[in-house]
Amino acid sequence: RKALGSGPYVVDSFEFGKHITFRRNPDYWGRELPVNAGKYNFGRIVV
Repeated sequence: RKALGSGPYVVDSFEFGKHITFRRNPDYWGRELPVNAGKYNFGRIVV
C-alpha cells in the first residue's frame, strides 16, 4: 500500500524500530512558492 501525502518528502523505506528514509517528492505542489525558497534541499533524509 502507498501512503497518502502531498508534502515535500515521501517515505522511501523503513525498518521498524531502526530507521525511516524519506526522499524528495518530485510531485510536491509547493516547490516554487516564494515562502519555500531555500527549504527542502535534501534529496534523501534518514532518521
